[in-house]
Amino acid sequence: MKCAVVFALVCVGFVVSQPQPQAAKEQPKDQKASQQKEAPQTAQAPKPVSEPSKELKDQKKEQPQAKDSAANFQAECLAQSKAKQDLVAKAKMGEFKEDPALKNHMYCMAQKIGFMDNKGEILKDKLKEKTKAIIGDQAAASKLVDACAQKRKDGPDTAFHTIKCFYEKSTPKHVVIV
Repeated sequence: MKCAVVFALVCVGFVVSQPQPQAAKEQPKDQKASQQKEAPQTAQAPKPVSEPSKELKDQKKEQPQAKDSAANFQAECLAQSKAKQDLVAKAKMGEFKEDPALKNHMYCMAQKIGFMDNKGEILKDKLKEKTKAIIGDQAAASKLVDACAQKRKDGPDTAFHTIKCFYEKSTPKHVVIV
């Protein structure tokens, strides 16, 4: 399993995971200590902070509610699907086990987030919109959705394979929908 730092974008119900650089971790202690000794110890005056924009203030107001919603979705879907939390955690890191309860959890989350309906159909326009909000590129979002959003035998199977594909094809940042 690869080491990753996970950034939650709960306002759209997705998570972006980016591999953590290993170079800084692997530096010997002796080398780190010598670099610290060589660096001059000058204090810098703090830079003036400008007033946040109205848009940023509005986003900050919405974040607690979005986090609460995402946490509620997660709790509701875990209870409904009876999925094991360790399988969900592993899926967030790219390890997808073919487990019926995990598939049901992913289907539940897909419905709560709003990119699948209760008939097991993928709402591609909504998925493209949410994906663009994460990766910032409409063409890349459309390409990813078109490649991954394929109908399977039922809703849980469709959600599982769509989410797995998103993780696998959206590198170097991984879009995780669990």
